[in-house]
Amino acid sequence: HFFTNTTRVFFNFNKDTELVGIKDSSVLVYDVSKPLIDKDRRFAKPCFNASCEQGCDEMSGQCICLKGYKLSATGECMDVNECMDGKAKCDPEAGCHNRKGTYDCICGEDFYGNGKICRECKLKCPDRHYEVSPCSQEIQKICKACTQSCRTGYYMAQPCSSHENAMCRVCRPECLPGEFESRQCTNYHDRECRNLTNLMPPLTSKNIILEEKRHIKEDRAKLDKLPAHYVGFTRYKLFRGTGIHLELTVRFIDAAQQFVPISASHPFSLDLGAPSVLKSYSVQRYCSTPTPDYYILRHKKLENVTFKQNDNGSIDACETHKTSPDFLPSLAGNNQSFLCSQPGSLTNIFSIDEDFFLARTKWVDKSKRCQRNSRACEACIRKCGTDNMFSGDPTCSVAGTSSGGDDYAESPRLMMCYNCCVKRNCSTDCKDYHKRKCQPEQCSKGNLLEFTIEPSWDSSHDGRFFCHIGPSHQQHLLELDYSVHAEASATPLHVSKVMIYGDKLWEQTGAIQHSDGILDIAINSSLGTVPDFLEGATSFQNGVFKVGTYKSHGSQLGTSAIRPDFVFIRPSEPHGVPIMPGAHQECTHVALNNMLLASNMENPYIHDWKLEAVANGSFPFIITNKAQDPVVMATLPRNVSILKKLFAPVSLNVNSFSGDLRQNSSHWLVTVQAETTNCPGFLHMTLLDPNYPSKVLFDCDLAVLCPNKFSISFALPTADKLGLHRDVIVTVTDKMGENHFRIYRRASIGEKVAEDANSEEIVKPIASDIPTQYAVKGEKEKKDIDGQPVQEMTNLPLAFPYLLMLNGSVLLLLVLAILGLCFQPALPVPETPYARWYHPFFATGYMMFQFIYSAFVSGTIFFLILTVITSHHVNFVVSRGQSGAVSTASSHIELLQLQRHLEGEISKQDSQADAAQKVCMQDMKKIVTDMKKFHLLLLDSTKDIFERHRLDLLLSQQKLHVREKLMKDLENFRMFSITIAGWMVP
Repeated sequence: HFFTNTTRVFFNFNKDTELVGIKDSSVLVYDVSKPLIDKDRRFAKPCFNASCEQGCDEMSGQCICLKGYKLSATGECMDVNECMDGKAKCDPEAGCHNRKGTYDCICGEDFYGNGKICRECKLKCPDRHYEVSPCSQEIQKICKACTQSCRTGYYMAQPCSSHENAMCRVCRPECLPGEFESRQCTNYHDRECRNLTNLMPPLTSKNIILEEKRHIKEDRAKLDKLPAHYVGFTRYKLFRGTGIHLELTVRFIDAAQQFVPISASHPFSLDLGAPSVLKSYSVQRYCSTPTPDYYILRHKKLENVTFKQNDNGSIDACETHKTSPDFLPSLAGNNQSFLCSQPGSLTNIFSIDEDFFLARTKWVDKSKRCQRNSRACEACIRKCGTDNMFSGDPTCSVAGTSSGGDDYAESPRLMMCYNCCVKRNCSTDCKDYHKRKCQPEQCSKGNLLEFTIEPSWDSSHDGRFFCHIGPSHQQHLLELDYSVHAEASATPLHVSKVMIYGDKLWEQTGAIQHSDGILDIAINSSLGTVPDFLEGATSFQNGVFKVGTYKSHGSQLGTSAIRPDFVFIRPSEPHGVPIMPGAHQECTHVALNNMLLASNMENPYIHDWKLEAVANGSFPFIITNKAQDPVVMATLPRNVSILKKLFAPVSLNVNSFSGDLRQNSSHWLVTVQAETTNCPGFLHMTLLDPNYPSKVLFDCDLAVLCPNKFSISFALPTADKLGLHRDVIVTVTDKMGENHFRIYRRASIGEKVAEDANSEEIVKPIASDIPTQYAVKGEKEKKDIDGQPVQEMTNLPLAFPYLLMLNGSVLLLLVLAILGLCFQPALPVPETPYARWYHPFFATGYMMFQFIYSAFVSGTIFFLILTVITSHHVNFVVSRGQSGAVSTASSHIELLQLQRHLEGEISKQDSQADAAQKVCMQDMKKIVTDMKKFHLLLLDSTKDIFERHRLDLLLSQQKLHVREKLMKDLENFRMFSITIAGWMVP
């Protein structure tokens, strides 16, 4: 922006110059005699005290006027009429309209343009312009500049035509995940997206092993169980789809799950009540501890039993010399019974009354000697009591019944006499009893409950037995060798051996997963639910067994009520029978309460019909699914980087990196060349579009073999116009970190992003070569919109020198011709020829040519004289013609303004009419709503009237009906009365 609001431009008034492209009137333009500033007078201020109307010349100090004005003799600035003075530069077909300080050029009828250049209406719009409206009597033809380019985010869907502007449309949205931009959104075409699967793998040099992650495929192979003589010869191949594959050799495979019997340490031995068949070899070789079908819990009442209750809540036998049945025997070593002396949860189960457990204290001697001493001491003490009471000594005997009744017939000295007797007579016997530590033991005598539990093997009577089984520990499942091969390497990249043994997960689920970072192996026994219970025959075995899962759920004993004195129970787990505590005061046993109710009519396990167990002479049992074989699946996963696993990271020589980006008719080709610090090694390389920073186009793993220099070429399918700009970002991850490189190609065609602004002018001339907002235009050859020269018609007085030169040349030729005839040298006079027939024709032609020549010369001279004499009048006539064109154009402008005013008034009236109509419609809606309400009220009232009228009619009809029926009944009664009276008369 060179010009500002305070810019002043000085023109030489002797030169025909003007400032074009000015849209801001604040720029001051002056006509001066010498528009040059003298550098020697740059500090002088001649205009310091000058008082001028429009401006002052800084060189001379004289007043000056703006362009379009001239300084009068009085020092005032007067308007210059460019139209009358002939200084207006309007098209010959345009009229001139003077304004203060300037003038306007307006094209005449049947022409259009800006006045400086006018074109006929019948001609087409200039190039890169389109017709908005044709010429008419009211307005001129309007041509607007075509849109040359669309703004960012738009593309040109339709080029500009003679009657329609170019059409810009919004480009389609950015590409979705899983797509890449194959054609950019530019002025030339819309955005196009393609699926990422259309990207082909990169091409590499021979020393590169490359895996593009999008093209990696997952491959798997089912490993079959092999006969013994084929082990080590079966080969499987797994392909990655990138030139890398694995070769597998199976050495051992056994995916069927193996089970062994679980020897539980329960309190019951097979020697105690177990059938002999369970102890036979046919059963023991498969299961050493068969599981009972169920257990029987019984209770027995022991009444009037002497026992000892300890402080810790347990019950023991009293230490006594007696062996009578009322003493509790020793309880040591009995794990099948349980004694209790107080109510508890078990008594509630069997509904035993609490009064059953009443007991009293009993002192018991430990030996016969203590018993004899105790009896002697006791007899002596008893004897002292009786002797003193009935002796003759009045001081110690009973005095009789007291009159007052306070001594209860007891002597006051009775107790003293009793103590004296015991001390004198019983000291020897009682002292010996206590001296020998014969302190009696405090026991209890009352009732006890005895609970016993015993196993039952009812299935053995049917020739069956049950066994609790579990998976074998550390089962050998698989052994194989594999090697990794690549097309770029003649030798294997890696060789490894895999050995798989069962773990806890295998024992719990029958499935196991193994991975070494390259190869994944999944082993599934196909059993589904792992069995834990086995059923076999007690007779001769064929090696086939039934299996299933133990019934670990059911009704618990603690939540039941039992009337009989026994119940069938089983533990929640095989061999989960609790050890009986022997004896306890409270009849409570938590483990017994958690036992499940059982039945002697059903098996303790759920048979799985799909499974089958096989044993070869002895365990382990091999359990398989009859409908599905075990599966061993080897998988080469796609989400594992094999090259990263096999090669160590290396460093990239950043200075050696170079890239190239080229375009052909179908692809963008990206070529990358670099080298590593050493080899072999691993690199990771990605390529992405900067417009989609989160979307990777190529994600590659590289193994750089020796030598360390390598190259990679990427191909991006494209439909871009040739010559567009494009850039990509290549990221290389090496040992040290990430390295980002931007590879770009500049556009070779002029691609504009911003959309051209549509000019409101009818015709806009081509701008000057000066790249500024304003352009100073001098005397140049005029050109039209198409760039062709325009013949400018100047005023006649200005063409007079040219006409004078032409006429002078003609006169000079005439003078030379006359002189030639006058001074022609003497020549011999020829003999007079005879007249010929064609001589008249030549004479006539000569005379006509001479006449035409004379007329032309005379007319030219006359025209020159007339032009010189009437030049002022001709200028006046031309200006009058321009004034007429201006009047016509002004009339057109006035008509156009009037039309616009009328259109505005009509639009205003229409808007007011629409508003009034809207108000009227709202009022009509209210009226219609009120009418509907009134109609409904009228219908309701009419309905009520009709209902009342109908009710009156029904009442009237009912009255008539009742009246008629009453009259008929009265008539019948009268006739009946007459008949009865007739019968009664004799």
